[in-house]
Amino acid sequence: MLTYEDALRIALEHLRQDEGLVGSSTRELSFGWFFVAQRKEFLETGDIRHMAVGSGGFVVDRETGRVHEFGSAFRIERNLRMYEKGFRYGSYDLTITKVYDLKTTARLLQKLDMTYVEPEEAHGVVWRIPQHYRASQLEKFLRQLPYTFAGYNFYACLEVFEELDAAGCCTYELREHRQGPAS
Repeated sequence: MLTYEDALRIALEHLRQDEGLVGSSTRELSFGWFFVAQRKEFLETGDIRHMAVGSGGFVVDRETGRVHEFGSAFRIERNLRMYEKGFRYGSYDLTITKVYDLKTTARLLQKLDMTYVEPEEAHGVVWRIPQHYRASQLEKFLRQLPYTFAGYNFYACLEVFEELDAAGCCTYELREHRQGPAS
């Protein structure tokens, strides 16, 4: 388990050469420490022309020391709630282990915006156009459990998982997606 000093060292090593930490934004949380990076020139002058934008800060995990960066699409509190609920990776494998309500599960899984690719050849070109899963496809998969949807980014989907949990329509496991060895 890391101390604050360990986390601070990791945070400082994580910064680019032209960045510093915004000390007033640092927070200790149950799962680690939250830090915000900013350009040194802005920190020294306060001139907004030198301010970096587009970062949602980052967490140094208390248990692993792993750094998890947030984008700026969502508010900090939402990002921290996401991390606390276990969304700590860029890519996930979602395994549905049990279904209690097939239609509700399929409907909510569609909201995750998952796609698949079936390569098609036309005019000497192989096309790989992503297709969204239809409810009927999802229902078919959900009849053969466990079923895993591999390699998806669920950064924008926290609220859908909260809906799945509230509906109690299925049980699932989320795990970090790990690329297998190249063949």
